[in-house]
Amino acid sequence: MSVTANSGSITDATILETIANNLTSGTATLTAALGIGSAGVGDIDTNIETLDASVTGAGSLFLEEFDAITLLDVDTFNGAITISAGGTITATDVVSGNSAEANDIIITATDGNIIVGLVSAGTTAADVLLTAVTGNIQESGVSDADADIIGEA
Repeated sequence: MSVTANSGSITDATILETIANNLTSGTATLTAALGIGSAGVGDIDTNIETLDASVTGAGSLFLEEFDAITLLDVDTFNGAITISAGGTITATDVVSGNSAEANDIIITATDGNIIVGLVSAGTTAADVLLTAVTGNIQESGVSDADADIIGEA
């Protein structure tokens, strides 16, 4: 499934979190100029396996996954990233492109691990907060000398 908003945002039109997921598909590719979802009940609710998402302008990304998810390529040009999931999260490539105080990356697995390839919010102002409530935070694949989690020092 692919959804594109070249000059706007991708929004959640449902008010209640109990309504069916906005996206149900194996892989979702989302591209928006001004943001994907919004904080709280405005997040995009999904039941997908893989996410490829980009915010190409000033805007943030807010997503809540039902179970496990692979964040294949998730990035914002100038915005925060907040993702939660009910299962293991594999963060292959998650990048907030402008290291500003408001552009933090927050990833929460309520049940399962967080497996990190790359999560980067830059080194000057943005923070990275990873929380695996019932699991562990692990490096993806073989250990290497490269930085896997990059945030404000």
